[in-house]
Amino acid sequence: VATTIAINGGNNQSATVNTNVATAPSVLITDQYANPVSGTSVTFAIGSGGGSLTGGAATSNASGIATVGSWKLGTASGANTLTATSTGLTGSPLTFTATATPGSAATLSLTAPGSATAGSAFSVTVTALDSYGNTATGYSGTVHFSGGGSGSPTLPGDYTFTGGDAGAHTFTNGFSLKQAGSRTITATDTLTGTITGNTSLTINPAGAATLSLTAPGSATAGSSFSATVTALDSFGNTATGYTGTVHFTGGGTGATLPAD
Repeated sequence: VATTIAINGGNNQSATVNTNVATAPSVLITDQYANPVSGTSVTFAIGSGGGSLTGGAATSNASGIATVGSWKLGTASGANTLTATSTGLTGSPLTFTATATPGSAATLSLTAPGSATAGSAFSVTVTALDSYGNTATGYSGTVHFSGGGSGSPTLPGDYTFTGGDAGAHTFTNGFSLKQAGSRTITATDTLTGTITGNTSLTINPAGAATLSLTAPGSATAGSSFSATVTALDSFGNTATGYTGTVHFTGGGTGATLPAD
């Protein structure tokens, strides 16, 4: 008569996310004298981590061993568990543990601040992700940056990920964009173009560096006309935060000019 259930094999394995473990978990059914017992029903079920199994309803063979058909780990990296239950036996339920490891890189994720000032340096973190959104810790590709708008944006040179990066690298103060507005930065693997990603941020104008005046090309003596004064930063963006006071000069003899 069966009295005890114990783990026989297939515990503490690792496999890539959404793939089967190499060894199907199995249990050993024995009687009170540690002799194997056949014909005992065992139910295998997913405990945690998602995933799936086949052959969850198993029966011990002549060697007292009951084996699940297969165990596929979940799509999230980390711990997965599988239980084996045989009601009434000492040791039931049992728990098998496996570690799901990330797949290879499928895309890149860029994290940047929501906004930055034109001409000021900021940092961006690039993370390689597998097809399920896990950090691809083994990524060792080379990334190339592009975008950022006009005005000769400052972008990092090509960078090859190292083992120490573990799939994520921060380019500290490696970026400086000049053109105001919504700007997009893209990172792309230099060998596999489908491994790519981008992020957008708002570039705000820097402080005013000069004034630009716009007036008609000609006007009749004594007739009024309009002129527009625009404060610009050093990159040619409208300095929207400008609150200075302007004073007008010139115009020849008897000119009528606006007050400060």
